[in-house]
Amino acid sequence: MYATSEILTSLFGDDIRKEFTIHHQGNTPDGEIWQGGEGRHVSLKWYTPKKDRPQYAGDNGRNRRIMRYVEVVLMLAEALNETGDREGALQKLNLCKAQVNTINGSTKLYQPGSYGYVRDQIWQERRMELAFEWDRYFDLVRQKRAATVLHTFGRSRPNSRGLYFREGIHEHMPIPQNEIDMSNGVVEQNPGY
Repeated sequence: MYATSEILTSLFGDDIRKEFTIHHQGNTPDGEIWQGGEGRHVSLKWYTPKKDRPQYAGDNGRNRRIMRYVEVVLMLAEALNETGDREGALQKLNLCKAQVNTINGSTKLYQPGSYGYVRDQIWQERRMELAFEWDRYFDLVRQKRAATVLHTFGRSRPNSRGLYFREGIHEHMPIPQNEIDMSNGVVEQNPGY
C-alpha cells in the first residue's frame, strides 16, 4: 500500500502515529533496508521482522491481524455515542488516545460535544488508528459516506481512482454463484453483478 505525502498529511496531521505507521526509504525497525522509490511511503503494519518470518518466501510470511483490541474499543465508543451515551463514548475514545499519548508524552484528549462532534472524533480516531488495515472502505460504506469521499478522492488523483464509484451498486459485493444455486432461488444476486 503506497500513500502520497498529501494523503498522509490529511490522515495524520501532526499525530505521532504517522512515524510508527508509515515508512519512507531507509532502514526498517530491525535494520533491513527498504527502498520504495521517490515519493513512496509504505505501511509498517505489513512489515514482518526478519526474525518472525518463516524460511519460505511468499505472502504466508506476513503477520496479519484480523482485529485488534483498539478496534473493539472504538466500535464500543461509536455504539455508545449512537445510543446517546456521549460521556461513555468519550471515555472509550480517550482510552485509545491516552495510549497514543504514552508514546509522545502528550496530555491532549478528545473533547466533549454534540452527537455529531463526538461521532466525527471517533471516525477520525478510527481512520488514524486503523490506517492501512483494510477497514476504511467498509467504514465509509457503513457510514454512508463512500460515494462522497471516493468521488472527492478520485477528483484529486491523476488516474481518477474512486471517481467512478456508483452509489447503490458498489457498496455491495457479488454473491458467489454457487451460493445462489444452493439456495434454490431464495438468494438473488446483488444489483450490478
